[in-house]
Amino acid sequence: MNALTTPTKTLFLSYSRRQTEWCNELYTAIDTDTPYYRWRDNKIPESADWWNSICLNIEGCYAFVAILTQDYLDSVYCMGELDYALKLNKPVIALMLQEVDYPQKLKEMRLQFARVGGLDMLQVTNKVSNAITQITLDYIAGNFSTDIHPRQHLRPTVPTPKTTTPTPEEDEILEEQIREVAVHGQIHTRDLMRRYNEEKGRNIRLARDLLDKIAKRQDVPIFFDVDEENVELQTAEKRFAEEERQRQLMKQIRGEYDDLAHYVSTARPKAAMKAIKRFMDAYPEYGDPQELMQKFRPMPIIEQSTSKEIPKSKPATTKTKSTISSEKILPQPFAWVEIPGGKGIMTTYDSDITLKIPSEKYWIAKYPVTNAQFAKFMEAGGYHQQKWWTEEGWSYRQKEKWTQPLYWRHSDYNGAEKPVVGVSWFESVAFCLWLSDETGEKIMLPTDEQWQFAAQGTDNRAYPWGNTWNPNLCQNNFSGRIGTSPVTQYENKFRNFLGFGNINDGTSPFGVVDMVGNVWEWCVTDSDKKTDDINASAFRRVFRGGCWYDINLDMFRCDHRSRNFPHERMYVIGFRLSHSS
Repeated sequence: MNALTTPTKTLFLSYSRRQTEWCNELYTAIDTDTPYYRWRDNKIPESADWWNSICLNIEGCYAFVAILTQDYLDSVYCMGELDYALKLNKPVIALMLQEVDYPQKLKEMRLQFARVGGLDMLQVTNKVSNAITQITLDYIAGNFSTDIHPRQHLRPTVPTPKTTTPTPEEDEILEEQIREVAVHGQIHTRDLMRRYNEEKGRNIRLARDLLDKIAKRQDVPIFFDVDEENVELQTAEKRFAEEERQRQLMKQIRGEYDDLAHYVSTARPKAAMKAIKRFMDAYPEYGDPQELMQKFRPMPIIEQSTSKEIPKSKPATTKTKSTISSEKILPQPFAWVEIPGGKGIMTTYDSDITLKIPSEKYWIAKYPVTNAQFAKFMEAGGYHQQKWWTEEGWSYRQKEKWTQPLYWRHSDYNGAEKPVVGVSWFESVAFCLWLSDETGEKIMLPTDEQWQFAAQGTDNRAYPWGNTWNPNLCQNNFSGRIGTSPVTQYENKFRNFLGFGNINDGTSPFGVVDMVGNVWEWCVTDSDKKTDDINASAFRRVFRGGCWYDINLDMFRCDHRSRNFPHERMYVIGFRLSHSS
């Protein structure tokens, strides 16, 4: 093979030559701040065919990162890389470093997009991590292929650049680069020392480069002992090397664990158990093989009817809509929380989007909808009664043959008091329309505004509990808590009795529970058109709150908005109810 082998979870960095310095910083930041690998063309061996090496690594990458600038769009090589990635249906992360006309070929593609111009590198890697979280879910859903075999028969020929005369602006840029190189060696020694002191506690590799440069200078101050600094740095380098070895080992193990989960869920039971035992022999700290087998190939917890007969709805004569309430129909835990109307504007994480505080009072469900509650919808024939579905939703239900949530039989998610997951926006709306029909109440998913106001209250706090992140107040991935939790897990059971508000719990100022972490929650709002019409065709609908899988703190903010296709069914998305008068 004439190029480096591409491991799992590798990001292919595609960039123009004028953005080499920025790409270098991103390359280092991905390695330092994320659990992912990265590849760029400076890793091609001198003896290798460079274009075949690039194609090989595009074929094997987990996601293709395009650093968009005008230079990128003008480069036949960059566009050649992008064209090949799109041809292979690779996930694309588009980082717009400069404001440019969005390439037409990307507008209709499934991709993650982010403006990164002016952001620091930690913010950039947070956006990349966010994009990869969504891409991982798409891989699990089967939207992208995991086959990374070489595609020699598909590889394009080497792009041929147009022969043009450099413009005066291009000449000036080139001259500036030459000047920068020429004066690089003239940096004052005290500036090198200052930079070294800043970097030796956070970037060992750069600190070593700076110290080596300082050691060659003749004007090093008497107080700066190069030999002593060298000994100290060598100790730090050994510690860093061991930490790096452990970190890379954990990357490898976690990648193999993810691959094992996918293999076991699809392989025959006997082959699956053999695979688990081989994995456990190598990594015994993962527990008992039988427990892993149960986790990857679970049996359902929630009881379901085995009858093939379609359940019938309750006769209209068995209920009086004016007296029956949702609290009487839905299993506990369930309650409505009254949210008073108000005035003012709420900012969001999207700098160009603000929301009005709802002016009228409304009620929001205290907890997300649970599996036991969703089971009532199924028992009532929810998947077989068109009257409870929007026209587009019913079309999807028939085409995809939905009869239950996607992860309904998965033991990691189907506990009775865990939030229901694997439901599309269409299924969530159908549940609301069914419950409205049963009770006579006006029940729907919360609007974008209703959700945020119920989460953060009147003081625009960052998280439901306050402005300081606390991983112990919601279900999240920072503390190794994998999978969903019961919806009451982060509620202070003494809150109402003591009357102290949300002290040491994850409850919002109004008393709403589990609004961040655990599962993302669908909202009724059309993300692009900003309407709340359930019958309008929408490209994407809003969802809120972050989930147990996320490792990006921004996701858990009350003001963070995300969006997805209304037909998507993921194990990290559920919903809660809203009720208006």
